[in-house]
Amino acid sequence: MQYKDLSDSAKDRAFNYFQEYNIGDDFDSRVDATYTHYRDMLEDRGLYDLVFEYCGFGNQGDGACFTCSIDLKSFLEAHQEIRNYHGRLYTALIPFDEKGAACIYYDIQITKIGGATTSYSHEKTVHLGYWDMDVHTVHILADEEEDYGRLFRDAEGDIEEQCRYYMRQLYRDLEAEFEYTTSLEAFLGEVEFQDFDKDGGLI
Repeated sequence: MQYKDLSDSAKDRAFNYFQEYNIGDDFDSRVDATYTHYRDMLEDRGLYDLVFEYCGFGNQGDGACFTCSIDLKSFLEAHQEIRNYHGRLYTALIPFDEKGAACIYYDIQITKIGGATTSYSHEKTVHLGYWDMDVHTVHILADEEEDYGRLFRDAEGDIEEQCRYYMRQLYRDLEAEFEYTTSLEAFLGEVEFQDFDKDGGLI
């Protein structure tokens, strides 16, 4: 018996069963595709080594987040408004950039607050966890390093907020994918040519 031939109560049971049990693989593939899209986009904007997490949907504390490392020069070049507002920070990177591979001039990371101990995965569960000046050359002057550190601290909040903006975007996209995957439209596309018993169970 096809879905269109079921009674209204059997149609409801069939749809409820689909929502509860049959969305896993389809939604997982959509999550993977969304993560791939965000990874490509964010890597082009100076974020790398990305690890995504989410919890959802419809409960307090739901959300999405990621941890990552940030190439600050590439990040500022990709976010013109932040670069313009913190122009002196961008200029302060030049001495380190000119030293080439001998100088790892910044290491900035978005990290999880509380590490693995928190079960939540929303934007407020991460922060700009640490940054380190790791210099492998004696040619970096102390005042260059001091200028960079001071200017970076002034920009930390804006860098962190931009990353959290991407996390909010990511959650909205995942939520939209979930809503579609559990929708009647998706269900009808899945069961158009399948057979049911009279109670709405798949045969």
